[in-house]
Amino acid sequence: MGSKRQRLTPAGRPVSVSVIIPALNEEGAIVRAIESAKAAKLDSEFVTLKEIIVVDGESSDDTVERARAAGAQVISCLKHRARQLNAGAAEASADYLVFLHADSVLPDEYGRLVHEACHGYQADTGQAAPWGCFETIQIDESGMRMNLLRWGVAARTKLLHLPYGDQCIFVATDVFRRHQGFQELDLMEDLDLVRRLNRHEGPPVIVPAPVQTSSRRWQKLGLLRTTLTNQVLILAWLCGIPESTLARWYRIGTGTQQQIKN
Repeated sequence: MGSKRQRLTPAGRPVSVSVIIPALNEEGAIVRAIESAKAAKLDSEFVTLKEIIVVDGESSDDTVERARAAGAQVISCLKHRARQLNAGAAEASADYLVFLHADSVLPDEYGRLVHEACHGYQADTGQAAPWGCFETIQIDESGMRMNLLRWGVAARTKLLHLPYGDQCIFVATDVFRRHQGFQELDLMEDLDLVRRLNRHEGPPVIVPAPVQTSSRRWQKLGLLRTTLTNQVLILAWLCGIPESTLARWYRIGTGTQQQIKN
């Protein structure tokens, strides 16, 4: 096993990562997210895990206590996804910022996978990879509909270079700061960043593995309704309708304060 791993590992020093997790009332999910991020310590020859930063947005449950007990650094700010992400990035000290949703779980050996993707890009271009994402999402529910969702996400990522936030976008820290991070939008802050990165840095490095994420959104609204809602909102945003208007439509239509998902 050791020789196989060595053959798969590109040359170069380990990549250092800071995992940033925005959270709001996620006491039931936050520990799993943190534990999956801590697994990078098992891949220390590939990745140095600098810190796991949970940015709490005024939770009223035990999210903060459980995150601290699980070993994460916890900071607080006003409830706002983009503001929370930027606050976590401001505290980070690693080469790469890994943005993980609180209801998601990183794949096994994600440290090795990110290392290979970044150094593989460097071997091809002579430059460090500016940003990347995981290939798709894996819903914690089985069935053909969920398989179609997973395949659709992978196709969009490969063909259009438009990953969403639940695919665990990672960005070189200097690149993130050069582009001034996330705009503090009420909706679409992940796609706004992705479009800017595509425009100025090129397409993402794609890690060939899924991020496991909760099916709760699809269970609440249904797969078809959720997908159609998301795509209509994205098309409207691309056509120039203000994101504040779209956010109001989305929250009225879905009865949720969550960011859109695939």
